[in-house]
Amino acid sequence: MDKIVAILPAEIKGVGIGCEVYTEKRVFVDRRTPCLFFKAHGK
Repeated sequence: MDKIVAILPAEIKGVGIGCEVYTEKRVFVDRRTPCLFFKAHGK
């Protein structure tokens, strides 16, 4: 996986709060909150 540069909260319609994950090469939306994303990746 690319190095993560930033994780920002984002509203996801029909779901609630998720996060936008910015890496060195791409940006993707994750349905987990930023806090849960960090916990899942051991940060």
